[in-house]
Amino acid sequence: EMVMLPGFNQVLNVWQPMYTHMFEALIAAEPPTPQADGEKGKEPSEQGWYYVHLQTPGGTTNLMNPEYNLTVGSKAPLVGVLMRIVAAQRTPDSRLALVVQGMSRVRI
Repeated sequence: EMVMLPGFNQVLNVWQPMYTHMFEALIAAEPPTPQADGEKGKEPSEQGWYYVHLQTPGGTTNLMNPEYNLTVGSKAPLVGVLMRIVAAQRTPDSRLALVVQGMSRVRI
């Protein structure tokens, strides 16, 4: 289990097949290009791949449990952190090393 917080960077060592596949599918696409926010004085959006991190009670044991579906009234947390993948590298033993940055709190 890992806690992510907005404003913090973290290095992820991804070795579980389901997460390796998920992140590989995400980073296989071109990252969104930076775009101006349209408001004077604001910086363009940061480039990278984005995902939402949720801390699920029980971790992977509850991924397929219907009681933890991402719906109002379920046991699943509906508040997480928007994460940006800053860098990704495949290691010789097939793991993924990811540098991620917590961007903001999100509600599902």
